[in-house]
Amino acid sequence: EMNEVCMRFEALNSRAMEKPKESHEMKKLKAFLEAAPKEQAILHGKIINISKRVNFLHNLNKEVPDEDMLLNTKTYMWPEKIVPVLDTAMERIVNQEERMEDALRARQKKFEDEVAATTEELQAFAQCGD
Repeated sequence: EMNEVCMRFEALNSRAMEKPKESHEMKKLKAFLEAAPKEQAILHGKIINISKRVNFLHNLNKEVPDEDMLLNTKTYMWPEKIVPVLDTAMERIVNQEERMEDALRARQKKFEDEVAATTEELQAFAQCGD
């Protein structure tokens, strides 16, 4: 179960590190990041259950292999490690979203200016024809 928890945290981490280039990819990543706290809560619950079982083994004076202890430690550390990664990813997405919106507004303004200039030209031609 510790392997599963680590793998799910690693998947969260990998997905958060993606850098989308297209707006639809960015929206998907943003939705993923917004849903991440729910996944974190589920994984945190699993870590609590794992901790209880490990404590039970310790109370029985059972020896836990070193590699299991390393995995256990890695599992316990993930919740603290993932928070800044997710926060940074969300900040990056929001900034990218703002830049894309600014670029879209600039293109819209340019288009409106071109339409206005073309309209003026057409009006000038219409007046010449009169």
